[in-house]
Amino acid sequence: MCYERKNIMKKRTLIFIIVLLLVFGVGVVGSRAVMDYSRKAERYYNYMCNRTKIGLTHAMICDLSHRIDAIPEGPQGPPGPAGPSLKVVDAEGTEVGYLLEGRAGASGFGYSHVRVFSPDFNLILTLYLHNGTISLDSLATQYPADELYYENPQCLGEPHVIHMTNPYFLGIRGPHDNRHWYRADGYEDVRENVHFTGQQYNDGTCRVIDQTYEYSAKVYEIPEPSFVGPLRIIED
Repeated sequence: MCYERKNIMKKRTLIFIIVLLLVFGVGVVGSRAVMDYSRKAERYYNYMCNRTKIGLTHAMICDLSHRIDAIPEGPQGPPGPAGPSLKVVDAEGTEVGYLLEGRAGASGFGYSHVRVFSPDFNLILTLYLHNGTISLDSLATQYPADELYYENPQCLGEPHVIHMTNPYFLGIRGPHDNRHWYRADGYEDVRENVHFTGQQYNDGTCRVIDQTYEYSAKVYEIPEPSFVGPLRIIED
């Protein structure tokens, strides 16, 4: 712990002791009142100790407070070692990513899943713990890209997903038996106010449109990110 932090803790401890003395000295009794004074100690000193006429007891306390404020702070200590990280690995020991959060599934509400940042995919993924596949219980890190949008009326060129502003989310398109997965490379692929003239449905058909959307992301199709289950959480 650095000297600065020790001095701050020392000061707060002394202030708390002073407040205790003041509270009991003026006849205020009760732990709730003591804690209330403790939380408002800084405000109390700013108000009381700047007054021109204060009693002897208050003057002594304010003088001691000013002496505490004048204690020089020690030099900044060296930074401590980094704490451990939690990682997720699959059944073969392959690193899945860094654990961001986990959620236990209750009976009737789906399987347990984890949210990770995958360095290999450079994506935030939500995965089922029991089999390592993409979790659809929560779409917090997957974006339902039901249609793709093009600046060409024949749906040629670069596909886009509308309303997508986070390039580290995974785009999901199509029904369960014919699902497709999309991603962007980075924030350079997030675009504003793009005018689209082609809209492609899940079955591949294209229709002519005339729409401008405030946000969209240029994406490309990738294989489904999946791992060998069950997944395990370990300390790195």
